[in-house]
Amino acid sequence: LQGLAASDAREMMTSARLAVREINASGGVLGRPLELHEVSCDIGDPDSTLRAVRYLIDQEVDAIASGYSADEIRIQDCVAEYGAPYLHCATMEAMVERVRQEPDRLSNIFQICPSDTGYGPRFIQFLDQLESSGQWSPHNRRVAIIQPRWSRMDIGLHRIEAMAERR
Repeated sequence: LQGLAASDAREMMTSARLAVREINASGGVLGRPLELHEVSCDIGDPDSTLRAVRYLIDQEVDAIASGYSADEIRIQDCVAEYGAPYLHCATMEAMVERVRQEPDRLSNIFQICPSDTGYGPRFIQFLDQLESSGQWSPHNRRVAIIQPRWSRMDIGLHRIEAMAERR
C-alpha cells in the first residue's frame, strides 16, 4: 500500500476485502469464516516486502497472497520454507520456470495471472486488430519498446520483434 504500486495495492485490497465479505456471508470455507490480515509494504523495497511476508508467517496465516514485488525470489524462498499456499501475480515467466525447476520445494507457490512473455505479443495483435477494424491508421510502421526495469521480466521481446517484422 506504499510506494511504487500503491494504487494497484489499494485495488487488490479492495477486491480481497470484498471476496472475504462475500465468502463469509455465504458461510465461509467449510463453515469457517475467513480472516484477512493486511500488511502494507513498498514493492520496490526488497526489505519492506520480506518484512511483510515474515510478519504474516509470524501470524501463522493459512495462506499468503500478494501482488508483485522487486524481490520475488527471496519471498518465494521464505514462503516455500513456511509451506502455506502462496498466490502471487508477479507476472514473470522466470518465476513460473523457477517453480517448474524445483517442484518439490516450491509446490506451494502459484502464479494467478498471465506471464509477462505474452504482454508484448498481445500488444502487437491489438495494434493489428485496431488497424484492420479501421479504428486506427498508423502514421508509420515503427514500434518502440521500453524494457521494464526488473531484470527478470521478459515482455516477449523476441516474439514482438518477429511479429512486428512479419507485419
